[in-house]
Amino acid sequence: MDKEKKFLTVSIICTIFGILDSAYLSWIKISHNETKCVPGYGDCGSVNLSAYSELGNIPVAIIGLVGYIFILGLLVLLAKKKLAQTIFSYLFFGSTLIGFLFSMYLTYVELAILHAVCGFCVISAILMTILFLLSLYKISKLLNN
Repeated sequence: MDKEKKFLTVSIICTIFGILDSAYLSWIKISHNETKCVPGYGDCGSVNLSAYSELGNIPVAIIGLVGYIFILGLLVLLAKKKLAQTIFSYLFFGSTLIGFLFSMYLTYVELAILHAVCGFCVISAILMTILFLLSLYKISKLLNN
């Protein structure tokens, strides 16, 4: 498998896991069910019920879900549209940068303000960090060509 296929495969897998993770957290938030957190790792209920779990009246998990779906769309377009590689690569970089920075902010909120950590939120932050690093790789390849 060449480097471009590996890049797309890893990126798509991370994005699909991000979609599943944020869809689960969205369902928990909307249905008001008690969060089933990773055993022995965190307090998802406290995080998901906090004032920081919404931006305006929109659950942060839904914002994440929309973001991951957008990133998946960009990756599909990157795989299919050879002529627009540059545009989609920059959009991939920009969207993962925003997701990465927002994830870092939410991680700060969990640790410094709420003193509670949601394992599923940590998973999302890790996935978004990986996607951001992959976008840096993609951009560096474009700039070096």
